[in-house]
Amino acid sequence: DIEDIIVKAVKSKQIDVHSVHIDHMAGCVHFGENFMEEHRTRRLLTDMSRGLNTICVELEPKGKAKLAAEQRAIRAKTVLKYINNTHEQILRRKETIEKR
Repeated sequence: DIEDIIVKAVKSKQIDVHSVHIDHMAGCVHFGENFMEEHRTRRLLTDMSRGLNTICVELEPKGKAKLAAEQRAIRAKTVLKYINNTHEQILRRKETIEKR
């Protein structure tokens, strides 16, 4: 978890506690103005990026799960197409009724 990595970095004094702000409402991390200039901070961000990439690879469905996810995506597209077509038909029918 990114938050845990940042907390550990602050506790170990790798980064200044005042240069990082975790905004839970916006779902992002804010860094101070001079924050990016520090070499150790760049390294921390690189490590965080690598960690996130590893997590994304691990969370990617594999085998049967991947096939099931692809089939769900195909079904979802079909349903959306059907809903759009049905909606258009309803609007045309409404227009025809209003003309009468």
